[in-house]
Amino acid sequence: METLIIREMEPSLVEELKKAAEQEGKSMDRFLAEIIERYLNMRKREEVRTYHDMDHLFGTWSEEEFSEIQGKIDSERNIDRELWE
Repeated sequence: METLIIREMEPSLVEELKKAAEQEGKSMDRFLAEIIERYLNMRKREEVRTYHDMDHLFGTWSEEEFSEIQGKIDSERNIDRELWE
């Protein structure tokens, strides 16, 4: 990796950048590199976030409960052909 030095920045801008980097939990170097990458559209892809806030619900339905809920979902997915004529 190359080194980049930025000189003569306004102190207020430096403070705002420091605050923003801290809020994202990143070093100033990493934070500024990401800003530049985004500006130049160099990001390969955004990171995919995996959420675990509903993990405790997996596997908690009985077969009977699942069948009942799935039946209700399936009944809502019916297409009313008369509406499309």
